Amino acid sequence: MRTLIYSIGIERIVIFLLILATLILFTLAPRYQVGSINLLYNSDFSEGFKTWTESSNCGKLSQKLNEALLENQEAPCTIFLRQHLPIPKSVSQLMLSAEVKTHNISQGKLSWQSARLSLVGIDENTEKMWHHPHMIKLPPKSMEWQHVSQVFSIPPDAVELIVGLEIMETTGTVSARKLKLVPASENSWFPIAANSLLFLWGVVFLWLGKNLRQLFSSKIIQGSFLIVSGFIVIGCMIPGKVRDLILDQAQEKIENIKMVLTESFIWSYVPLEFQADLSITPDKVGHFVLFATLAFLFRTGRPQDRFASQCFNLMLFAASTEVLQFFISDRQPGVIDWSIDVGGLFLGFFFAEILRRRQKNDNLS
Repeated sequence: MRTLIYSIGIERIVIFLLILATLILFTLAPRYQVGSINLLYNSDFSEGFKTWTESSNCGKLSQKLNEALLENQEAPCTIFLRQHLPIPKSVSQLMLSAEVKTHNISQGKLSWQSARLSLVGIDENTEKMWHHPHMIKLPPKSMEWQHVSQVFSIPPDAVELIVGLEIMETTGTVSARKLKLVPASENSWFPIAANSLLFLWGVVFLWLGKNLRQLFSSKIIQGSFLIVSGFIVIGCMIPGKVRDLILDQAQEKIENIKMVLTESFIWSYVPLEFQADLSITPDKVGHFVLFATLAFLFRTGRPQDRFASQCFNLMLFAASTEVLQFFISDRQPGVIDWSIDVGGLFLGFFFAEILRRRQKNDNLS
C-alpha cells in the first residue's frame, strides 16, 4: 500500500485533498447565519418599480410577472434600478441575493463595465464608496434562472446604502427576481477552519519549494521556475479591489496605445488577428503567458519525466492557485481562468518539444 501511494505521488495526494477540503469549506459548508427579514421594499416588483429609482435613457427597462427586465442591445450605456436604504441598526454584514437570467452580456474593457448587482455605501458627503467591495458580476449567459449571492460588510463610515441592479456601460439582457437583502453573520467556527486550511496550504508550498531545489540540475532553470511560480502565487493572492485597479490602469494604457496605433497609417498593415488580440484583457494574457513559461521550463529542465505526469502536476498547481482565491478578499476562482492556465501549459509543452527535437536533430547531424 505504501509503495502504491508513493508511486502515485504523496505530494499530489496532499494537494488534491487540500483542494477538495477548500472547495467543500467554501462552497458547501454553512459559512453564514442569515436573517429572515428582507430589508428591500417591493423586492418582487409586484408594485412595478415603486421605491426604485429608474434609469433607461438608452435601453429598455420593463417589469412583468414579478421580475425586472433590463435590455441594452445597442451602444454601451448604463441602465439601472436602484433603491436607497438606511443603515440597519446593530448589523455589520448583509447578504445580497437574487435569481437572474442573462443573455449576451459583453464584458467591458474595465472591471466595472458589466452586468451586476451592487451594494454601495454613501458617506456623509453623499459620495458613493466605490472603493469598498460592492459588486456581484452576473454571468454573460444563463438561460435558466441562476441564484447569485454575496455577503458584504457595511463600510463603518457609511450613512446610507444603495442596492442596484445594473448594466454598466455594456450591452446585453438581464432578468431578475426574488431580490433579497438580509442581515448576515459569519459562524464563529468558519474563520478557524479557513485559517487552519490556509496554514496547511502555506506548509505544503514551503515543502514543495524545498523539494524544487532537487528537481532541476540546471540552476538557471531552477531559479527561473521559482520566479515564475512566485509571480503566479503572488498574483492569485492580491485582493480583488487592488487587482481590478491594476488591471483597469493597464487596460487604459493598452487603449491609449491602440488609439495611437489606429490613428497611424501603420495600423492598416497590422494583421486583423493581432488587432483582435489587443482586445484581450491583461489578466487573461498574464494567466496564459505565465503558465506557458512554467510548462516550458518544466519540460526543458526535466525531459526524462513522462509528459502525462508533468501535465497532471502543473494542472494540479493551476487548480491550487484558483482555489486559493477563496481566501482572498473580493476574489473568486473561475473555471475559465483555469482553462486559460491549461491552454498556456499545452503551448509551453509544445514549444519545449519543438526545442527538444531541434536539439536532437542538431546532435545527429
